[in-house]
Amino acid sequence: MYISEISSPKIRGALLSLTSVFYNGGMLITYLNGWIVNWRTIAWFTVAYCVISFPFILFIPESPLWLINKKNLKSAQKSLNWLHKHEKTYATERYDDLIFSQTNDTVKLVPLRESIVSTFKQFTLPTGYKPFILLSILAVVQQFSGIHVIMMNAVTFFDVFSDGMFILFLNIIFNLEHWHQI
Repeated sequence: MYISEISSPKIRGALLSLTSVFYNGGMLITYLNGWIVNWRTIAWFTVAYCVISFPFILFIPESPLWLINKKNLKSAQKSLNWLHKHEKTYATERYDDLIFSQTNDTVKLVPLRESIVSTFKQFTLPTGYKPFILLSILAVVQQFSGIHVIMMNAVTFFDVFSDGMFILFLNIIFNLEHWHQI
């Protein structure tokens, strides 16, 4: 959410897709570390990654949209200027757009009952119930397929078939294949 609020539309899609790339890349790095060192060292490496990255989070400014919603316009302008320091005109235009959208938003208060009925009517349309059914079936199949159990216990499973460092290599290959499917 934060990335979509602060990023330029030109690079927003790339930044949002990097989330899954970094997640799976982190899993791959952890598995590769497991090939080289024992599990206690890997645990300390993962703690170190978190400890090193935490101070950087403290320097990230608040979302300009959130600040504008809280009526903190000066901080919102400052945040936009910091986030887009190399694109001053974009920062100014974005600030003006956010202010305009917040002041011209007319909130239509709809009774709760009408809102619920309207939401359920959306599910009666094929564009509502078909994706819902497909995604529900997919989620159930994934949960009951046991893929997560297999991934987390792959070393034990491969231990039956081989020995030594080859086990960890097979585990990495297995998880790379899972990464490819995502």
